[in-house]
Amino acid sequence: MTNTATETRSVVVEREIPYPPEKIWRALTQPHLIEEWLMKNDFKPVVGHGFNLRADWGVVDCQVLAVELYRTRFLGHQGRLTEIRDDRPIRDARRAR
Repeated sequence: MTNTATETRSVVVEREIPYPPEKIWRALTQPHLIEEWLMKNDFKPVVGHGFNLRADWGVVDCQVLAVELYRTRFLGHQGRLTEIRDDRPIRDARRAR
């Protein structure tokens, strides 16, 4: 028998972007803007919406878990489930200095 351990891996990326939260929120929730910085998609910020991210190498199927203004959370999977979330609010980096 093979004993495979389940391992959790995390990637944390933090950026200060000199734009108001409203503009950043649009870039995270509007499909044509998501495509500009990530991948082609059919995203809608609606809880339960199934969407996918598409590239030349393949497709990642995802589902929206929650929608809260200026916070992101969705579920993606390709062979196994992976939750991608950021429960920290998007803040205005221009005012934080």
